[in-house]
Amino acid sequence: MQPAKLVLILSGFPRRSETFALHEATALHRRGLLTAIFATKAGDGLPPQPGSEALLDVVRYLPAGNAEAQADALMQALNGQPIGGVHAYFAHQPTEVAMVVAKHLQVPYGFSMHAKDARK
Repeated sequence: MQPAKLVLILSGFPRRSETFALHEATALHRRGLLTAIFATKAGDGLPPQPGSEALLDVVRYLPAGNAEAQADALMQALNGQPIGGVHAYFAHQPTEVAMVVAKHLQVPYGFSMHAKDARK
């Protein structure tokens, strides 16, 4: 039996300040556990973080819109491809998108957050 693959949702990709997300995504990709990375917007415009080029083939950029619209676009992009779960980086738009996708696809979701997200 194949292990379940994950979808990651980030606010922007690539971002130099999010080294831990890059390392986690790279580890999943190397193990064949990553279906795709979806970014709710483009990266920060700075030179890309070394190592991010290895993931560019699995990155998809969602069209601008609210969480429902971006979740719909993500599910259309998956085109029925089965996933085992969704993980979002940071407790704002990416997590809202993950929650909607997970509910529709009936899979678990999780998210990582900064302390500043918890104070909002």
